[in-house]
Amino acid sequence: MATIKKHNIWHGKADNLIFYEFRGQPCIRSKPQDMAPPSSPGQVAQQERVAAVAIFYKSLRDAGLYAFWQKAAEGMVQTGYNLLLQKNIRAFNGDGCICDFSKLQMTPDLLPLPDLLSMRVGEEGEAVVEWSNSTPYPGAKEEDRLAIALMRKDTDVFDLIIPDIGICRRRDERAVFRVADNFLLYEHFYIFFIAEDGERCSLGVWFHL
Repeated sequence: MATIKKHNIWHGKADNLIFYEFRGQPCIRSKPQDMAPPSSPGQVAQQERVAAVAIFYKSLRDAGLYAFWQKAAEGMVQTGYNLLLQKNIRAFNGDGCICDFSKLQMTPDLLPLPDLLSMRVGEEGEAVVEWSNSTPYPGAKEEDRLAIALMRKDTDVFDLIIPDIGICRRRDERAVFRVADNFLLYEHFYIFFIAEDGERCSLGVWFHL
């Protein structure tokens, strides 16, 4: 059944058409045809990858990172979710597990990264992050904040957290922090920068300690 909403836009179904609104614009599409179940191993594997990205998306959303993907998709036809799917599906194998943590893209490329970003374990067991601001990249600001996302070591568990590491700015070129003992299972570190207004972020660089 179709209903009439504001501005005389129909919402619902009529015959083989679907009436809906997307980004404030009225749209019409045909109903999808009944799809046969996947018949080849390749189709099954691709469905597993897509399903895994859907679970990964929920982890990003719960951690507060999905808003950056929505920002990245502004002005595009595709949604933030479709952009996230496009950038991350290669990180999963046909069983729906992470096959390459370095290919996971936690955040979209909205801010430039500094040069020579590195991470190591210090003498007291703390994490030491260092970088260089030798190149004045457009859009980079001294006030950009360092942020870190941690992910579990399990390839089939997409648990993600954003630990509190205090305030460290791009201008500092160095950060030292210690991860709490209850986060010891989170071996995969993704380092990125967030603009002072909280609207944009850089790509996350993967480190495994």
